[in-house]
Amino acid sequence: MVIASLYILVRSTRNRIVVRLRRLREPRYLFGAVIGVAYLYFAIFGPRRAASRRGRRSAIPPAATALLAAALFSRRIPQVQGMPLVAAAAVVLFLLPVAVHGYSHWTRPSSARLGLPEKLVFAVHQAVPRGAVVFSDPLTAYELAAFAPVYINAAPTTHVADTRANRPAARVKQAERFFAKHGPVSVVRRAGAHWLLVDRTRDGQAPFRLPRVYSGSRYVLYKIP
Repeated sequence: MVIASLYILVRSTRNRIVVRLRRLREPRYLFGAVIGVAYLYFAIFGPRRAASRRGRRSAIPPAATALLAAALFSRRIPQVQGMPLVAAAAVVLFLLPVAVHGYSHWTRPSSARLGLPEKLVFAVHQAVPRGAVVFSDPLTAYELAAFAPVYINAAPTTHVADTRANRPAARVKQAERFFAKHGPVSVVRRAGAHWLLVDRTRDGQAPFRLPRVYSGSRYVLYKIP
């Protein structure tokens, strides 16, 4: 008797799950499922990750557990079934406070880069010939290549194809050694560059004895004679 009851329970649960998964073929159910999964992910794992940063454990929110159980095992609600507009409005009202709270507390990480100054980009366009090589640290050079039609000496290895011609790791090490030792300028010339772009916050405040084309609070562009 017990085995038969367990068999019926397992098969009934399986059939309910299969029926609900088949509903995902309809766009309205698929849309609702995507929103529900996203909400459950942030409701369950968001507090746990925040608590782990503070060195404390966090239990799974009871509301999220109840919502997941209701989605899988509950029966249809006659008052809502067959009324897509009511269901859609309920979803919007349910998620709207979460969206408002999240976007109202949106902050930029302290480590985020704001991009190159417009005055520097303008100076590069005015002074540096098209197709010329600019020597800089990998990250600054990578950003410069997005704003000006120039070649660069190095870029982050994750953004460069690892081929013999590119040698991304060797180029990054070359740039790091150059700025760590503050020269010599012959390294820049061997790289085929006639322009040197320095990020003072990353490469040091000591100036190079070279003609300056642009000088700002953070970046300095030199011309290699």
